[in-house]
Amino acid sequence: MQHCYCFKAVNCILHDICNTSNHCLFGNIPILLGGDFAQIALVIPHSNRAMTICTSLQSSFLSSHFQILHLTLNMRVQAGHNNVIFASWLKDFSYKTSLIGLISLPTYIQAYTQLKDLINCVYPPTILATAFQNWQAFLNRCILAFHNDTVNSFNAAVLDKLPGQSQTFYSIDTSDANKEDPNFAQHAAEYLQSLNLSGLPLSRLMLKIGCPIMLLRNLYPSEGLCNGTRMIVTHLGYCCIKGQILGGEFHGTKKLIPRILLATTEGELPFVLRRKQFPIKLCFAMIVNKSYGETLGIVGLDLRTSAFTHGQFYVAIS
Repeated sequence: MQHCYCFKAVNCILHDICNTSNHCLFGNIPILLGGDFAQIALVIPHSNRAMTICTSLQSSFLSSHFQILHLTLNMRVQAGHNNVIFASWLKDFSYKTSLIGLISLPTYIQAYTQLKDLINCVYPPTILATAFQNWQAFLNRCILAFHNDTVNSFNAAVLDKLPGQSQTFYSIDTSDANKEDPNFAQHAAEYLQSLNLSGLPLSRLMLKIGCPIMLLRNLYPSEGLCNGTRMIVTHLGYCCIKGQILGGEFHGTKKLIPRILLATTEGELPFVLRRKQFPIKLCFAMIVNKSYGETLGIVGLDLRTSAFTHGQFYVAIS
């Protein structure tokens, strides 16, 4: 939902509930918003820069009524001279003109020129060899990338290094086109299976015991199964998958994941793609936008391609 329209709607609803005048914002109820203006802007399909700016909170008529409170203590900075310098660099990242455009990484950030070296740094062979025995092996490790295709290639490469027998799960794909069209014809299954969109699981899903996965849908939010939840696969069945949740309030809880029917939203494709598959994807690597809220100790960042926005790179390094 677009920010400006969202706050306008909330403002009107609270006026009606509290029966207050239009001069009282949010029905005189205190509202607290949290965020970082330097992070990724709202993603609006088929938009331009002007449209993105117009739908931001700072462009809303409500922005002048907010009091901005600044956080001054970084709770995540560990002891060490380089960590303090990095935190200071990150703090000024979006406000210094010298850091706009091409950016040189600080020398204390380890860099590699070969993908195999990056993978071995984040996922050493000793960690992969014992992952099936230690379900927390991948708790604080991940590779970040800017493109979904790159993420899929990383996931496939690391899964191949993980010991154990892989199991492949194929989806059931159908399309809902305009049946009133005289030229209507059901799309071939091979074509539908070749479509890999960001919000859908892969049609051909390969998994192993001990591999990390991420949920793509809210299954049972009250039990920790939310969109973005990371888990470790502990059992592979035909109709369901068992895994343990990584991190958060439900850390270590074992849950079952069923196959469900998923569909694309209107406008993504000329037709609606319906795919019955496990709502998960491998999570040795993830796109930067999905890394919101994650706490990671060892992070690899693929910089072979440029970030879409300055804020996206800011999120990746923070």
